[in-house]
Amino acid sequence: MLGDIVMSIDTLMREAKEQKKSLENHYVHLLCHGVLHLLGFDHIDDDEANEMEFFEIEILRRLKIANPYAGIIFFSTILPILIKQFSFKICLIKPTD
Repeated sequence: MLGDIVMSIDTLMREAKEQKKSLENHYVHLLCHGVLHLLGFDHIDDDEANEMEFFEIEILRRLKIANPYAGIIFFSTILPILIKQFSFKICLIKPTD
């Protein structure tokens, strides 16, 4: 197993609203971002960030999702494909106050 991807549904919803994106597109973007991290990509320096963003943009383009850095497919469609291709699990959490 490559690792875990954990997302807060509250944060996803808040960010999607703030960024005027659909929840589904924002979720798929962050899921791609997380999978790339699991595959060893990072964004500590500008060169790494540019490479990682290139792959995010290309993956999302193929899914017909707009470039999230330029400022739409449902995650129920892409999630099974990603899980089949890579070995990881996803957990959505709702933080307690």
